[in-house]
Amino acid sequence: MDAPPETLSADRCRLASRLWSAATICLGLLPLAMVVADRSSPLIVTLAAAAALAAVAVEGRTQSFLNDAAQHLRTPLGLAVLGFLAWAALSVTWSPVRATSLHALGELLLPVAAAFILVLTLPPRMPPWQAGWIFGAAAALACVLIGLELRTGIGVRGALGLRAHAFLFNRPTLTLLVLLAPTVSMAQRLHPAKVALGGALAATALVTGTILLSYSGAAKLGLIIGSATYMTARLSRRLALAVMALGPVVVFALAPVWGDIADRLLPAGLHTHLAATHSRDRVDIWQSFGAAIRERPVFGAGFGTGARFAETSAAARVAPEYRPFLDIGHPHNAAIQVWAELGAVGAALVVLILLLILRSLAHLSPERLAPRLALFAAVFAVSFVGHGAWQGWWVAVIGAAVVWFLFADEWFRVRCSDAGTPVGSKDGPA
Repeated sequence: MDAPPETLSADRCRLASRLWSAATICLGLLPLAMVVADRSSPLIVTLAAAAALAAVAVEGRTQSFLNDAAQHLRTPLGLAVLGFLAWAALSVTWSPVRATSLHALGELLLPVAAAFILVLTLPPRMPPWQAGWIFGAAAALACVLIGLELRTGIGVRGALGLRAHAFLFNRPTLTLLVLLAPTVSMAQRLHPAKVALGGALAATALVTGTILLSYSGAAKLGLIIGSATYMTARLSRRLALAVMALGPVVVFALAPVWGDIADRLLPAGLHTHLAATHSRDRVDIWQSFGAAIRERPVFGAGFGTGARFAETSAAARVAPEYRPFLDIGHPHNAAIQVWAELGAVGAALVVLILLLILRSLAHLSPERLAPRLALFAAVFAVSFVGHGAWQGWWVAVIGAAVVWFLFADEWFRVRCSDAGTPVGSKDGPA
């Protein structure tokens, strides 16, 4: 957006500065907030977006913001996202549980809109040291608190009379996984190089330790896939991009029969070894939803129907042995969920969005590309085995990660500008 008008009064400048700081503090405290309340990220991101919008209004740049937003929405990626959201909204009309569908749509739209606002407004106006210290301290404290709680049998939560279950730390652990990639990116932008390396290694070690202590198998899988992708991207950006592009195409193409494939290929001994992750249950669920997909393959049952899928017409037509698993809440696989709820049309739109995201990253240098592809791969891996696709806390955390990536780029650009160092074309905006 354009710079604030030079005629802005001192009082309005101070108010705008405080609002930008408030937005930064909200976003910085997100990892810690997720430890306290494991679904709080949509609220945190929305509060940050509200503060950012208020700052834009105080600075008199509302029209500039609207023009910038319209310009981004007219890009191929913006149009693909709008097309997907329009199809999701349209599918509510044939959903047998419209109230549930509308609730799910709202849960998706709120963090998406808030993250979009923050991406367009906040990164250039985040106070660099304040943002870095708050975010780093909050993330480190979140790791420590999760580790202490898990090692002491959830003692603090139990003493406070709160729900004391180890799985309640799965969402904050996944939050730390998602935020690890932009943390590494921020560390890479530090100077000198030894400090950058030390910061990246310290953050990785702390988050890795937390993930290994946690009960989240999805977080462990995401860490493995994300780390492998990061190393591959540093060695060969073309190979990493090719694999990341092929992955979504194959996964979404096979989604309707993925459960049957897993049932045939995965041995019983592996399910016994992975009993804690409920791998056998997941295969049964995938098979059940795959059977339902084949009953309504083009349009799906309607957005958000996963929570009550047993009530859909597609569920009524599947074999009786599959029906109990359709009442599980969601298929624990984003690709299968998209197919089941939005059909082939929705699946094609999601694949298009993912490929356009990769295309937007393709020009980046290996240093900037590697952590972004690591995030892409980790999120994709978690979505492949984890929670529902439209859960607002997950969308909000991913949106926050994008903002921190842009903040790292802005911080680097300003530092180079102050030092009189030109930034190469490969370090242009992503």
